[in-house]
Amino acid sequence: MFGLGAIAYLVTTGQPPAAQRSGLIERLAADKGLHPFAVSDGVSDALDSLIFDAARADIADRLDSADAFLTRLDAVERDGAPTDETAPQVDPLTATPGQAVDGDWIVERILGTGATARALLVSRAEEDEDGKPHSERRVLKIALDGDKAARLRAEARALEQVSA
Repeated sequence: MFGLGAIAYLVTTGQPPAAQRSGLIERLAADKGLHPFAVSDGVSDALDSLIFDAARADIADRLDSADAFLTRLDAVERDGAPTDETAPQVDPLTATPGQAVDGDWIVERILGTGATARALLVSRAEEDEDGKPHSERRVLKIALDGDKAARLRAEARALEQVSA
């Protein structure tokens, strides 16, 4: 977990946590973990807290899994995304959690990018016949380019035949 926090620190600040192992040990003893806001003013409190919780000096105080880290990272991204109705639609290939794509679908999580497409877990608010609200969730796959779109359409046709 510490390695994930240290990499997040590097990506966020553009600087390694320390030049040498001895410097890292001293820093952890003094600060009890890694705080990116110490070197980068633009880091939100939520992102700083996430990285700190992943890279705490005391192992017992660290996040317990990469999944917990990703769940909190999704929340940090979602909280930083524009949410009002006038926010422009974003390109699904660059969308982050909390942003709207393809109308009213909101990105919950980036599932990954493969050779042909990027997969997003998206949801939108719906009402059933009785007017009760619920959330509809889907996986949205976006072709990486025009050539790959044809392969993605062929995959969709195959899935329609299997589910019929």
